[in-house]
Amino acid sequence: MKLLSFLRRESRASLRRLALLAAVSGLANVLILVVINLSVQRAVEEAHSFTHLLEFLLVTGIYIVSQRYLLVETPTEIDRILHRIRVRIADKIRSCELEPLEAIGRSQIYACLSRETQTISLAAVVMVVGLQSGVVIFFAALYVAWLSVSALVVFAVAGAVAATIYRRRSEGLRRDFLEAMERENKVLDTLTHVLDGFVEIKMNPRRSDRLLEHLGSVSESASALRLDAKAQFAKLFILGQAILYSLVAAMVFVVPRLSETYDDVIVQAATAMLFLIGPVAFLVSSIQVFANTDAAIAKLEALEAELDAAIRRRAEGPEVQIAFRDIRTEGVVFHYHHTKSERPFTLGPLDLTLTSGETVFIVGGNGSGKSTFLRLLTALYDPDQGRIRINGKPLTEENLQAYRNLFSVIFSDFHLFDRLYGLKGVEPERVAALLEQMELAHKTSYRDGAFSTLDLSSGQRKRLAYVVSRLEDRPIYVFDEWAAGQDPEFRKKFYNELLPQLKQRGKTIVAVTHDDRYWSCADRVLKMEEGRFVDPGELTP
Repeated sequence: MKLLSFLRRESRASLRRLALLAAVSGLANVLILVVINLSVQRAVEEAHSFTHLLEFLLVTGIYIVSQRYLLVETPTEIDRILHRIRVRIADKIRSCELEPLEAIGRSQIYACLSRETQTISLAAVVMVVGLQSGVVIFFAALYVAWLSVSALVVFAVAGAVAATIYRRRSEGLRRDFLEAMERENKVLDTLTHVLDGFVEIKMNPRRSDRLLEHLGSVSESASALRLDAKAQFAKLFILGQAILYSLVAAMVFVVPRLSETYDDVIVQAATAMLFLIGPVAFLVSSIQVFANTDAAIAKLEALEAELDAAIRRRAEGPEVQIAFRDIRTEGVVFHYHHTKSERPFTLGPLDLTLTSGETVFIVGGNGSGKSTFLRLLTALYDPDQGRIRINGKPLTEENLQAYRNLFSVIFSDFHLFDRLYGLKGVEPERVAALLEQMELAHKTSYRDGAFSTLDLSSGQRKRLAYVVSRLEDRPIYVFDEWAAGQDPEFRKKFYNELLPQLKQRGKTIVAVTHDDRYWSCADRVLKMEEGRFVDPGELTP
């Protein structure tokens, strides 16, 4: 069972103590049966004993105290474990390289951090009660052996048959639930298309209908697999009940023919079998929960393995600052490795020199490779061939993060944070001045370490991203179609006011743009076609 190995690996609590308490709780549960059976026997003999009442109260008290501790402590420890795993996965995500992280996909990550962790959390109580039920069955078997060896033989044979069947069926259930989770991830992928492509499907009813049909097909497939697994579980549960009731019948009708002394304890043995109905039924019903949990843990482990593979280990040490003079790309070539296309897009070879303080515009048609080049330039993608030099020195693991720290980037698919994470000592007055310059003061404000709202238009969100970029105050500013979506007046302000201000402050600017009327604002204009700069690599503005 993956859950036990998962707990041994992740838990900081004493699992031996929890197992001991489960054993005590289960033993106390069986002792309640023993005390009741003895009391009934004494009552039949008309020999009531106050001692049995005290024994009953004692074992019941032990059961209640140990059970209460288990049902509180175990879920608490499980939630602590899941908290550490969430933080650990988030830490791995931020340490990943961009391209392999894009290949993993958001839906798998969201599913693992929400659905899978929830499944494991819900299994905590089931595990505790299931462990206790197993202990109850074990001590009940000892009690049956004490009553009659013949009864124990029948009990053991039936138990062995049931355990063999359950083991085979439960492995199949685990595989089915794991496959169902895979298909449900595809449902999440399709739902992402519905949300991210809402405008597109709203404008095209035919696309909307086909997308809904596909979503329904994928969802039905996942549902069918899960229903099939549940049907198998139902059959298994009924089989378990049938075996248990057959045991009760065997204690009453079969065992008396095997033992001459059994008639004296037939009532106690039958009572013990009836007493086991609850624990056995719970163990059988928990098979589905454990199958789900094992599948969830397998998904978490697979995600962490993928994230580990996407992390590039770097040299530890203090952060090194680079005094930027120039960047050169020498024969840089990049291929998309995780695309399903028969002819994946190739960028390069690219040879470019970017010097401190210059303004460079990159132009070209859609799909020409402009945004991919920016990701290579900022070291978010690794070149497959060639290399990047900073101040004449090759870009290596040791100076990679220092190199990235040179850039303040606003990509076309940028994300806007509500707080200035990583920026210390930011003066609210400076933020207010930048908001005023970007004509956002009437839309949002900066107070208590956060922006009052991010509910802005796309153009206004880009302006707010520019405010954050200015506060970062990096040597190189990268803008990917920043002016797109701005009104004509603010677009003019961007080229004629904002970019010159950055240049006056000694900043280097790399901007992807389609605004050919403003090419004169750049020192150089580079044009891309089919992943390459057009020969000779530069166009004079």
